[in-house]
Amino acid sequence: MKSEKKDQMTNEQQYKATVNRNRKISRVNIFILGAGLILTLLDQIVIGTVLIYMGIIIFLFTLITNILGWLKVRK
Repeated sequence: MKSEKKDQMTNEQQYKATVNRNRKISRVNIFILGAGLILTLLDQIVIGTVLIYMGIIIFLFTLITNILGWLKVRK
């Protein structure tokens, strides 16, 4: 029982660390998406589109890591 509780606590700590890291990444991602939208509006379509796609990929990465961490804690 003691080792199970310890494993659960370490999983929760890892999940919290992942969520905190992903929050920081999401803040940067907002700026990337904003820059992509602004560049697209200023007729820099190629660069703006690349930044928008990069922002979408980063968003999906953070979403998937949050879900996987949550599922690991839930077990």
